[in-house]
Amino acid sequence: MHAQFLAVQMAEGLVNQFHSNRWEASSAGTSATKVNPYAIRVMKEIGIDISKQISKDANKMFGKHFDIIATMCSEAEDECPFFIEGE
Repeated sequence: MHAQFLAVQMAEGLVNQFHSNRWEASSAGTSATKVNPYAIRVMKEIGIDISKQISKDANKMFGKHFDIIATMCSEAEDECPFFIEGE
C-alpha cells in the first residue's frame, strides 16, 4: 500500500521506519523547498534519519496512485491539488 502525506516530512519518516513491511510513504508540500532542519533534528532524537528525504511539490504527485492521502494542515488542504485516484 502507498500513503501520501501532504505537508509533513516527519510522517513519511515514521511510516517508512515502522511500517515499511506494509506501506511505502511519501510526502509533498505546497511547494518544494528543503527538508525542515527542525524535523531532521527531532526525528534524529528518536533514532530516525530523514536527512536524505527530498522535499517534493504536491503538484508533481498528480496522477500517481495512492491508497491513502492525508493532509496535515489547513494550508495543504486549501492549496494542494485534488487527488481523485485511489480506492
